[in-house]
Amino acid sequence: MGEFAVFIPILIFLIPVLAVTFNGLAKLARAKAEQQGALGGNALERIAELERAMQHVQQQLSETQERLDFAERMLAKPKDKV
Repeated sequence: MGEFAVFIPILIFLIPVLAVTFNGLAKLARAKAEQQGALGGNALERIAELERAMQHVQQQLSETQERLDFAERMLAKPKDKV
């Protein structure tokens, strides 16, 4: 388990960075699509669907981060000797 401990801080840092990045990209895509106006309603629907999917991924990442924090606390606890 020790070899995976290196990845914990990396994951904790990357999760919010990726969430913010992809959320920003979704907003940029929507703004560009609205500016062009030539895109049909189908494209805007797809962008809205992608935004919903991104929100779902953000929620899953948040839950994963909570589980990771819990696992870190459990691993940091000294083991009780019987």
